[in-house]
Amino acid sequence: MKNLGILVDDNPISRCYLKILKDKDIKLKSCIYLINKKFFFYKLFAKQNFYTNNYYAIKFLGDSKFSELINKVENYFGYNDGFCKDMYKFENLFEISEKLIYSENKSINSLEVYKILISEDKKIFINTGKEIIKKPFETHHEFLHIHPGYLPLVRGADSSLWHIKNFDFMGVSSFFMTRKIDEGRVILRNKLPYPVLKIEKNNKVDTKTLYRFWFSFIDPLLRGIHFKKIIENDFKSNIELNKSEPNNYFSFMDKNNLSEVFSKIFKK
Repeated sequence: MKNLGILVDDNPISRCYLKILKDKDIKLKSCIYLINKKFFFYKLFAKQNFYTNNYYAIKFLGDSKFSELINKVENYFGYNDGFCKDMYKFENLFEISEKLIYSENKSINSLEVYKILISEDKKIFINTGKEIIKKPFETHHEFLHIHPGYLPLVRGADSSLWHIKNFDFMGVSSFFMTRKIDEGRVILRNKLPYPVLKIEKNNKVDTKTLYRFWFSFIDPLLRGIHFKKIIENDFKSNIELNKSEPNNYFSFMDKNNLSEVFSKIFKK
């Protein structure tokens, strides 16, 4: 395994990666946890941050109406039953690295995070946040991101949903980040069919709830299966992109588009 670290912006994506690393008994060189420093009670505020940032996922897990649906998502992507419940265990954070470092600022572009990065030996850092990286590129590290789109076909926000709406399949790619959004040297990319999931007729779920469910479980588990592949391959793959390939950038979906794509996925 390469000299590898992770930048944890506590969210469903990072929680999926942490669980995978734990299951594979992989110890990273460094884990930088993005949190504001408060009275030196790092672990206390990290736990508060965990519950705040993963609120909807934890709520779904505690609601029996969603138990079967969560299990269907696990099975679709080839995870063991109960993976999602275990991935949202706060303690996973402490079991995947040789060194856990708490930042003094949640922004990845802050001076505090920059100082931590320049003090670290050269690494590949797995980025799990949604903030656009700027300052870290001034350091000596490489930053790897897993994007829920088949690059460069689908770039930007809500990519896992735009894929299904416009192209009728899901995509996922890993790449070394540059200053341009969703552009860089691609390690691996895959196409796969999207899930069709049955919801019980008496379970009334609105579009906003489905959106929250999607990004609590389906989007992170899609990235997770790709994360497993690049770990097993030790980051050795490298895709030469053809400059003539279609290149599309999307922004966040509006309610009408969300309703249309969810009607393809969630069936009564």
